[in-house]
Amino acid sequence: MAIDFSEEMLSEHPDECGVVKAALDFNEANTFARIKDFMPDAIVSASALQWSTNLAWAFERIAALGIPFSLALFTSNTFRTLHETAGIQSPIHSHETILKAAECFGSCDVDTGRYELSFENTRDMLYYIKRSGVSGGDAQLSFTQVRRLIQEYPRDCLEFEVVYLGSR
Repeated sequence: MAIDFSEEMLSEHPDECGVVKAALDFNEANTFARIKDFMPDAIVSASALQWSTNLAWAFERIAALGIPFSLALFTSNTFRTLHETAGIQSPIHSHETILKAAECFGSCDVDTGRYELSFENTRDMLYYIKRSGVSGGDAQLSFTQVRRLIQEYPRDCLEFEVVYLGSR
């Protein structure tokens, strides 16, 4: 079962594999009721949960299912230099918030990955962000902020930080 708020992200799952696709919001109780009804063998999430407005609540619902899980969530340190240069706050949770919310799992495996992705120029970097979906679909930058980024961005890369959580 593939669940995402974004129909576009769901379209990335192959149709021929028999994957049940559902456009659901991890901020709503009925999403977890649907998961419970389907009762999968495991929960695997590659970044959908990072957009949860109440991460602790969502994690508690996953823990209550009592099935194995493997979760990856980008942290607010993703695009840190971009956010600082543009003068905006990250729309996703901090590393600390994710770890605090994960306490409901009791004992689980936790790892943090830090990555960089290089670009030839800032315009290519901004195009990557726009087409990849990593911005969450929210246009947060004004024309003035984009222009300032193109002129002043101090690096040739984007930085990413991901928290990986897995049941034992």
